[in-house]
Amino acid sequence: MLEGTPERVEFFLDDQLRATSLQAPHTLTIGNLAAGIRSIYAKMYAQDGLKYSNVLRIQVGRQMPYAGQPWAIPGEIEAGKYDRFPGAIGQGIAYHDNSPGNAGGFRPEEYVDSSLSSAEGAIVGWTDAGEWLEYTVDIGQSGIYDFTVRFASGNTQQRGPIRLLVNGRDVTGPLALPSTGGWEQFQSVTFSGLELVAGERILRLEFQGGEVNIGRMAFAYTGPLTGDRPIANAGATQIVLLPATTAQLDASQSYVPEGRSAQFEWVQRYGPSTVAFDDRYAATPVISGLVEGFYSFRLILTDGIDEDQADVLLVVSAQEKIAPRVNFQSPGPQAEFGFGVPIVLTATASDVDGEVVSVVFYHGDIRIGTAWSEPWTVEWTPYAEGVYEIHVVAIDDSGMAGVDGPLQLKVTAPLPCGGISPDGNYSYLFSKEGEDYYLTFVPITPEWVPTSVCCIIISPAQHPFRALL
Repeated sequence: MLEGTPERVEFFLDDQLRATSLQAPHTLTIGNLAAGIRSIYAKMYAQDGLKYSNVLRIQVGRQMPYAGQPWAIPGEIEAGKYDRFPGAIGQGIAYHDNSPGNAGGFRPEEYVDSSLSSAEGAIVGWTDAGEWLEYTVDIGQSGIYDFTVRFASGNTQQRGPIRLLVNGRDVTGPLALPSTGGWEQFQSVTFSGLELVAGERILRLEFQGGEVNIGRMAFAYTGPLTGDRPIANAGATQIVLLPATTAQLDASQSYVPEGRSAQFEWVQRYGPSTVAFDDRYAATPVISGLVEGFYSFRLILTDGIDEDQADVLLVVSAQEKIAPRVNFQSPGPQAEFGFGVPIVLTATASDVDGEVVSVVFYHGDIRIGTAWSEPWTVEWTPYAEGVYEIHVVAIDDSGMAGVDGPLQLKVTAPLPCGGISPDGNYSYLFSKEGEDYYLTFVPITPEWVPTSVCCIIISPAQHPFRALL
């Protein structure tokens, strides 16, 4: 323990010194944090030496569904399309992978080893014990469900097990998967009796053992729930107008079966500051210490037998109207494309107090394209090499705009390519020299006369090609 009052306090963010305080009270205010898990701690100096504070870990931002909208249950989920974390990779937030790098190539910026299969969709492979993936889902109806998973394993022994959790609650127990005889030999297995409660939830696929590839996962409703269960209700999205710094959470609409005792617990999931609860175990606690930004809180409701959870979003703003939120979904940062290759730009957009009516993509001040409905996607083909900075703007029904970017993309010049004609009479080469593009034919046999060559080139008028014979 450090005796006395510190003479100097140094504050560190992600192991980098951010501020030094020489006078009490020693406080630190940090704004515009980059997305991800940030760590903050302090070094405290006094006459008797140096002491370290505990490490405060803060999640900046929130995970979002891969395609912008939760996966529907009943329905099907592609394993490789787990949640994403706008602004950073999702490691430790939307998934946990034991090793950096992506051995599969799908979503290459992430650590999850995922690849695309024409038959199975986005699959997840190279799995290991302790890894997990999360998916935002919308369960349309409370009830009993069948869970069918497509999987493959070249290990001759029984692999896994895997298990599913919904908002942290185990709904399957360990599920062992047999060998299929090959890493690409997918089979289906169905597990019955999953008890799911309606609402938007976080579904976690957890690998208690590895060496199994996972493809599609399907959920089918088979009947109503038996018995009575608690249903957590954390209330509707709240908007708090500055200068107010307090708010009240409300679980009063939650349901507990007759004869059972409700027990509440509130947990802050993320936000720009760590709030204080007057009583986190109350149904309607007051929270304080709010600053401008987005907060999420989770309600955990138990009745001594069963448990349910629900989340609520709270927005603190200086304006009555809230700008929509928009984030790039794909491609990932620093992605590279060949010259003339169409690029699909996709974003997700949402609005807490209205409706998003359009999403516009820009290169500098040049409008690339506009999407008028979900999915918020446009296709764009750049015809010059270089580094492009792309912004995306979401506009809501009140005219408010939200912006994300810049997203940097690199477009590279086409590599020379060519070959030899089927009859062996000539070679051909496609290449670029300066601002001109050439298709060159070179005779191989002396008697060849280029009278039978048919050349079809499709090109925008501002980039003509020259054919040299």
